Amino acid sequence: MTGTLLGDNPLPKNVFVVVTLNDQTQHDQVVARYQFHGNGLTLPLDFQLAYSDSNIRQNHRYRIQAEIFERGHVRYVGAGMAAELALESSVYDGQIQMTAVKSASSH
Repeated sequence: MTGTLLGDNPLPKNVFVVVTLNDQTQHDQVVARYQFHGNGLTLPLDFQLAYSDSNIRQNHRYRIQAEIFERGHVRYVGAGMAAELALESSVYDGQIQMTAVKSASSH
């Protein structure tokens, strides 16, 4: 399953990116996770999630979620549309718009 993180803001240095496939039917249980550290990354940013077909349940709804961390704090979040995945290998090939998270000190 592949996709692209989109955004208009430049990423800070030394970010930690986490993209997950969540089973919404099971209270957002994580089915697959893609994570990495990056320095000097820019959006758009491609990702690939690998998961076992045995973890995909018929009639469940799944959602892709992405977070970009800087120094342990979430700086950007985004999520793809919820969808039912077929019980065969799937390609998401979607785009996720990342949105800056306002810090508590900016309120």
